[in-house]
Amino acid sequence: MKHFFKSWILLVAVSLTIISCNNDDDNSGLSTPQGKYDLGYIISNEGNFGSPTASLSFLSADFATLENGIYANANNGNPLGDVLNHFTTNEDLAFLVLNNSNKIEVVNRFTFEKVATISEEIELPRFAAADDNVLYISNSGSQSITVYSLTDFSLLRKIELNKSVEQLELTDNYLFVQNASFGTGKEITPIKVSDFSVEQAISLPDNIKAIEEEDDILYVLHQSGVSKFNINSKQKITTIPFADGFTGVSKFDVEDNFIYFIQGSSIYKNAANADIMTETALVDTNADGASWGVGYGFAVEEDHIFYTDVNGFTENSDVMIYNLEGELIQSITTGIGANGVEFND
Repeated sequence: MKHFFKSWILLVAVSLTIISCNNDDDNSGLSTPQGKYDLGYIISNEGNFGSPTASLSFLSADFATLENGIYANANNGNPLGDVLNHFTTNEDLAFLVLNNSNKIEVVNRFTFEKVATISEEIELPRFAAADDNVLYISNSGSQSITVYSLTDFSLLRKIELNKSVEQLELTDNYLFVQNASFGTGKEITPIKVSDFSVEQAISLPDNIKAIEEEDDILYVLHQSGVSKFNINSKQKITTIPFADGFTGVSKFDVEDNFIYFIQGSSIYKNAANADIMTETALVDTNADGASWGVGYGFAVEEDHIFYTDVNGFTENSDVMIYNLEGELIQSITTGIGANGVEFND
């Protein structure tokens, strides 16, 4: 009887161990990849204008494995297209915005195998945003936002704004459209997602560089500082100004109550509740080249800072990876014109 009882206890212990090892909700911190390109960094490479040299790179989460050209690798060597301006993900899909090819390639975001191509009413697309089974695209050629169903990728609506349309930030209630391109433009248009109605534009005092939503706050990088708006009331909360004479900030990212931004070859880190934007660099990357080429891509993902130097589009890009204290972790080489990074999980 004692022998039976001991065997039964052993069987239960083994069973519980097996259940624990297969439970996605355990506290081990480990996840099972859903495909070859899950649980790592996706790097978008714009390619050279006028040629189908756009590409994507995959970097594993531990930085040990780099694979360039993953779209072609997953699709029988077929090229992605001409100028990959942006990509975003939603559920099991990724949306690749091909500006000069006038199309959106839809792929499985874990395998990067092609699912569909969207081209209806696509005119020089710039950015994408997706949620609740709806995809939004900003089209610089028609100065419009096109809206598509993610059930069958059909066109649902075309919202003509008749002014510059660039970066998109999507919240529960609004799609915020940056009406500024290449540093020129002072407005952001809110579109109510429940009925696609266009509301009164938010005006800034000077030219807008970029926008980002974080924790129910819309952050706007503009020529004289960073302004913060409530995403529901659309009222300004505050502006954190740059110090007098501090100019040339081109990109930013907001993460865990810090604002990271770049000026030329330098990266800066600023508390999101500070009274003034810092003039002290976190690190100088020592990237050397034309002002428009250094820092062409910039992102903060998974407690790491990614900064790209596209080497004048004459060769492949250098991507430098830093920790949040500004220490260089690794430098890698991707495709031509690396312009964005997103962690795929």
